[in-house]
Amino acid sequence: MLRLLVFVVFVFIQNSICDEAEHNLYLGIDPLTIQSPNYPEYAPENYSAKWRVNTDLKAKILIKCDDISIAQSDGCKEAYLTINNGETPRKFCGNYSNEMILSKNNQISFKLNVGKSKGKFKCVLIQDKDEEVTLTVGNPAVRIAFNKFPSNWKKSWKFLTDRSNARVSFLCNNFVMGLEQSGMECTNERMILESDRGLQMYCGSIENITVASGSLRLTLKTGIDPFGSINCIIQAVTGESLLQYRNIDSEEIDSYEMIEGRNSAGEYRGTTCDCGIANKALKKVVDKDEADQHEYPWIASLLVNGEHTCAGTIITEYHILTAAQCTSDLHDKIVQVAVGSNNNKALIARALGQVIEIKEIVSHQYDANHNHRNDIALIILKKKIEFSANVMPICLPNSPVNLNNQYVTVTGWDLNVKNKHPEILKKNKLRVVDINSCSFVYSNVFNTNNPDKLCTFSKDPAFCKGDLGAPIIWLDPETGKYTQVGIVSYTNLCNGKVPTLSTNVFYYYSWIQQAIEDTYSDVKTCSKK
Repeated sequence: MLRLLVFVVFVFIQNSICDEAEHNLYLGIDPLTIQSPNYPEYAPENYSAKWRVNTDLKAKILIKCDDISIAQSDGCKEAYLTINNGETPRKFCGNYSNEMILSKNNQISFKLNVGKSKGKFKCVLIQDKDEEVTLTVGNPAVRIAFNKFPSNWKKSWKFLTDRSNARVSFLCNNFVMGLEQSGMECTNERMILESDRGLQMYCGSIENITVASGSLRLTLKTGIDPFGSINCIIQAVTGESLLQYRNIDSEEIDSYEMIEGRNSAGEYRGTTCDCGIANKALKKVVDKDEADQHEYPWIASLLVNGEHTCAGTIITEYHILTAAQCTSDLHDKIVQVAVGSNNNKALIARALGQVIEIKEIVSHQYDANHNHRNDIALIILKKKIEFSANVMPICLPNSPVNLNNQYVTVTGWDLNVKNKHPEILKKNKLRVVDINSCSFVYSNVFNTNNPDKLCTFSKDPAFCKGDLGAPIIWLDPETGKYTQVGIVSYTNLCNGKVPTLSTNVFYYYSWIQQAIEDTYSDVKTCSKK
């Protein structure tokens, strides 16, 4: 009898503690998770508790509830979760997911009461402050894009530049927020811009939004059931154009003046095999756009029935890297590859270098209808290329390379020549465009997180068009050797305004290695150690 009495008292105390449970918490920079006890199981019967959360005075609290599962009842009388954002308390019963609530100030509170019913919840709290962003001239554009807005959400950014002579450029090529029209009262979904123009509010559907300002504050706010999507970029600009890549002056850079870089100890990093070593002439040639004989010893010419059709690059003794476009419709044709010569005429190429028949072609899943996706192929040769100082492979990138606003070189036999290929190899400098700006210009048709494209630009259209399959190469300052970063793929919009799209070689590095393993497993590509 005594043992039973002790047990009953113990249970009563436990339930009393649950009824009076209160938690006072502070939300800092790191997210805070609040959940019912025993989650993901249901809370104990008759469980009741309160949570009060505070954060910095200048911040608000954003609540994201992944799971609210409370037994449904009339008016939520039997069981409920109440979330008070400091303005309008919301009482929940039933099943909810992906609920988002923003506090009115720096405080918020929860109350859970399950009674004799079932209930559980899990929410993550995040400190919500104006995010201050300093835009550096020359850095990639900041992309703000949503295909779907979170409900009951608000976010603010303040953008500044790192230079007194720079402006903040804000561009949107897709803007849909709510069903209302700008100029009327935007009650639910809206975007607010505070700039040199003053305060501007946007909602509804707008084709293009263009703002330039010394500084800019951007706020996005949604209602309970948000509708719409946006795609915008923000960057620091120093000229008239609101796309910084157009403001950078073209420079005359002579390849003879490019100093091969070394590290702080005066040493180069090695490569896994000899690659990417250019042969520089002692004198400058009269036509600085023409490549010297053997200057780029990895260059290859794809000959179809004796005529040059595309360029390519040597990457092993048996493999030529080119564009997939170059390898279609070759049935019943004589196909050869010429190496060791900057002249693409078959007789001259044979006299100065090597002309080898192809064995097979390995192409990726090329898709011409989607901006030439997967425009990459390997040409497998019947005979081994004989390497020398005048014939060697290009280095390949085995890790991502940040080339934003850097100069790269394109070489090929079709630089601004209409309907006819020049005989002598040409070379020109292009500047790399950051992927966010490039994707924006092309209406966001390719992935920016892991891009399969390399974007380049020149104000002069004569210096942006290259031979299909031609290499875009970069002088790696750590090795002092050239690395192929792109394959010329899409030049139809070569107009001095829009970047040229090329295939990003690093994106396909694993595919290249597997294709080589499947054809000649005893040969390897060359890369930085």
